[in-house]
Amino acid sequence: MLVGLVALAVAIVVAWIVWPNPTTAPRERQYRDVTACLLTNNRGLASRDARAAWTGMQRASVESLVQVQYLAADGVQDKSNVAAYFNTLAAQGCEMVIAVGAAPVDALIAGKDRFPSIRYVVVGGAPNAGVTIVEAGSPDEIVEGVAAAVRTLPAST
Repeated sequence: MLVGLVALAVAIVVAWIVWPNPTTAPRERQYRDVTACLLTNNRGLASRDARAAWTGMQRASVESLVQVQYLAADGVQDKSNVAAYFNTLAAQGCEMVIAVGAAPVDALIAGKDRFPSIRYVVVGGAPNAGVTIVEAGSPDEIVEGVAAAVRTLPAST
């Protein structure tokens, strides 16, 4: 009899410990239907500026739940080749395209008028109408500049 009561008490304690808590917040992040995309040269995130831009995008993503992704342009690093990668990001629905590196910036500037609803950011580069410039200063400056730009994306487009 005593063994049965002890077993019942243990079962009740174990059930109470493992019972799911309905007030626990979900573990997965619920992203908004907004995407910011990074276009890099063929080095991807290996360059200092691209890595800093990606860090800024990720930081803003955690804070604002904007989805982020990047695409490295393979092959010849000139405006005409990288334009195909830029067009891919624009056509797949990126609300913001951020370019890092000479060829990606050139491709973005050359192609931006075909996609007027997208917001454009370049790291470094000369001022251009409709393009936000993030100075290619220190990595921390790039992180903060890119994060600030991504945070400006609206809740939905």
